[in-house]
Amino acid sequence: MKKDIMSYCGDEILDAADKNWNSAVNKPKSGRVAFIAAAALIGAALIAVFAVAMSMRNSVTPPPETTHVTDSGTEDDNSVRYNESGFGLIFTKSKGTDSIYVVSGTAGGSGAETAPPAIEFRVGGIIVKVRQKSVHSDTFTGLNGGTKYRLMSFDVLDVVRGENVPDTILYLVPEYYSVDMSRYDFLYMSLMQRGFEGFLMKDVTTNELCEFQSPVFVTSWENPSLGDVIAFNDGVFDESLWQNDKWLFGYQFARMMLEHSSDELVVKRGCTEQYMLDRIEEKIGELQISEKDAPTVFYAATAPDELKTALEYAKNGTFRCEMYGKNVSFQRYINGCPTNESFYIWLGDNTVNYGNVSYSGTDMNGLYDLGTEVERISAQFKENIPKPPHFDPGKKELLSLKVEGYYNKTDDGVLQFITTTWTYIARDDHALYYDQMFTVYENGKTRQISRQELSDLLGYEAGILGESYTYGEGVVMPMY
Repeated sequence: MKKDIMSYCGDEILDAADKNWNSAVNKPKSGRVAFIAAAALIGAALIAVFAVAMSMRNSVTPPPETTHVTDSGTEDDNSVRYNESGFGLIFTKSKGTDSIYVVSGTAGGSGAETAPPAIEFRVGGIIVKVRQKSVHSDTFTGLNGGTKYRLMSFDVLDVVRGENVPDTILYLVPEYYSVDMSRYDFLYMSLMQRGFEGFLMKDVTTNELCEFQSPVFVTSWENPSLGDVIAFNDGVFDESLWQNDKWLFGYQFARMMLEHSSDELVVKRGCTEQYMLDRIEEKIGELQISEKDAPTVFYAATAPDELKTALEYAKNGTFRCEMYGKNVSFQRYINGCPTNESFYIWLGDNTVNYGNVSYSGTDMNGLYDLGTEVERISAQFKENIPKPPHFDPGKKELLSLKVEGYYNKTDDGVLQFITTTWTYIARDDHALYYDQMFTVYENGKTRQISRQELSDLLGYEAGILGESYTYGEGVVMPMY
């Protein structure tokens, strides 16, 4: 019987890790960190499964919603109440997708040398005091698929750090970590801006593109279980949020730290809001973070003149926007599939760097609808899984089968192709085996070409071709 990720972490792991901590409680800070790592070895199976699952989060099936009593004696109910109002989204019907996993799985394996995560409230971000307002019932992804998110909105009660913070926070949380936060009087969140007005995502529930009309935010590493969300009830830190089933991976480490009042946290059991605020100020001082470096929320509507031309150009078609700190990247999509047109904005000095490729209206005339073709082929493959073209997998287990569409403009026109990638695993020798098929669409026909032929057509060794591995030759996974 297949078990979900969180079933690998229970009280046995938490208690065993706690015993390891006890032997180090009087050691210096570095010693305590070492013992957290030692405790992580006890949960090696969990960490390994989690690490692989995080790389394929769109294929993770969350555990069922449950209700149980936490260590603090409060009831834990993961159910979420949905409300579509107040998100300010504009929806347009879309078709096709850039890629589909026909089959997806995880490799498993040992994670004995996987370091435990850093459990901390990151004081370098935008810090706000908020109250949950509503949760959208639909599921969203970026234009390139991948992680599935839920969209939550929070009323901002106070801003501890940050400039131009809106009155309502739109927060993207990976679907797996989505839990009800409305039961708390208020929460403190450390956030990073993920997008601004015009930011596009795909509503996979309705197969529509949605455009945000205000900034959108995430927590660090897009994982709220690692300490960037702190709940309060009746003026006191409420640990029950961290104890919910979906956040248990982070809590197995946070629990030890709380039980020993670790100074690496900004809270302790029974602490007040003021205690936490004082600790945040101390952390800012320790890291020598200057107030002049406080993050400022970026709005396209008030962008400096140097950026307006680029931002207007991004409206000329469909562009995937990725925002990481002061770096903003744009990539054009056609029929739901990526192209090789991109440009970048650096908010540090308001400069724009354009790529060497741009698509004109003429370039886009007569292109194949690869997004719809990806969906058609994927549906066909689900009915009858094809064999890889370059080797016989024998009894090896099919780990994943992915279909992806691309448009690449070259000197000879727009190259249109779909990549199919097989990944097999041999559990006995802990090795992965790969194969690929490239199908080019041109002149009303399709033809299959080799990896080298595709590289020659593109004029460079593109990252979309994957590593230069030999088809059917095992790639051994590291086992520590």
